[in-house]
Order: sequence, then structure tokens, then C-alpha cells
Amino acid sequence: MPDEPHGSKTILLVEDEESLRRVIRKLLDTSGYTVLDAANSGEALVLATEHADEIDLVIADLALPDVMGPKLLTLVRAQRPDVPAIYISGYADESLIHGWLTDNDRFLAKPFAWAALTETIGELIGGNGRTRAR
Repeated sequence: MPDEPHGSKTILLVEDEESLRRVIRKLLDTSGYTVLDAANSGEALVLATEHADEIDLVIADLALPDVMGPKLLTLVRAQRPDVPAIYISGYADESLIHGWLTDNDRFLAKPFAWAALTETIGELIGGNGRTRAR
């Protein structure tokens, strides 16, 4: 499968820890993704509404201060039903998380390697010009 044009995938990133959100955003930007970032579910839902037809993937902290990641994804999927998601968390018990995951969802425990994130993104949405699906 050939690579898609540079910057052709849009990711909604929802992470309440500002420094981590900035690092992930910078790495995704550098890899050619268009990134919409939010510090909480309220901001994420505004972005999801404004960019519903553009979002290819959601990366969301599992434990946001205002709502849990799975609830946020339920709300996002009301507008974009098939959007895949990567949940990230440093506190979650993986056995509990697997009950929430659909075929379009993955979980990465913090801290995770950049390669693990890009591989998971590639698995869910394919390449973006610098990353290829496996």
C-alpha cells in the first residue's frame, strides 16, 4: 500500500497534563499528522464537533479530570461512529481497560515509547506520509 500524502491524517489528542500533551503534539506534528489538541473533554467535544468529518483517530487519556476516556469516546462517536481510539494512562489496570476496548481501540500504558505509539497509529489508521501501516 503506498504512503498517503504528507499530513493527510488528523488526530484529536486529549491529554490534561500540559507538558505531555505538548510533547505528543510536537512528535505527531513532526511525523506529518494534523493535530487537534484539547486539555479536557469539553475542549475535545468542541473540536470533535467543529472537525467531525476530519478526525481519523482519537488519542485520549483514560482518566481525564472531567470525564473518563470511554465516555468521551461515546460522545465523539455520536458524530463519528467508526473513529478509532488509543487510550493512554499511567494509572489504569489493563484488565479493566480491555472491557472497554472495541476492535477499533487500543491501550498504551504511560510511559510508552514513541515507536509503540506510531506503530499503534499505523495499525489503526495507516500511514501519513512518514509512517506506513504494517
